[in-house]
Amino acid sequence: MMTMFMPGHGHHVPQPLAMTGGALPDSAYPDAQLAVSPTPLMGTVSDTQAIGRKRHASGDVVERMVERRQKRMIKNRESAARSRPRKQAYTHELKNKVLRLEAEIERLQRMREAEKVLPSVPPPQPKFKLRRTSSAPL
Repeated sequence: MMTMFMPGHGHHVPQPLAMTGGALPDSAYPDAQLAVSPTPLMGTVSDTQAIGRKRHASGDVVERMVERRQKRMIKNRESAARSRPRKQAYTHELKNKVLRLEAEIERLQRMREAEKVLPSVPPPQPKFKLRRTSSAPL
């Protein structure tokens, strides 16, 4: 048996020591005691619970957590309910825009086809043409 200091207990607790073939027995160092200080790699007393288990919260804390979760769920549902009509209106607006643009494309294609069929006539010349005259001798 070897005594080991356990944090949180405040005193030395006897612990069994497994001996391997190459280890020196305690009799070689009779005054030696193993004092283990907590390190980041070692767990604390509260970490002695099974890994993966959560600590159980008190009833009051659990009630508050449940209440917060329910409020969050309600707000999320309300937000989704507001979002649905907005999305529907946006989708409807986009469909209308697509229809307008497709109609415009058809109109422009018909105009282009009509220009190919008809010979291109230059625009008529205006009857009166402005002429530049010199109003002062140079």
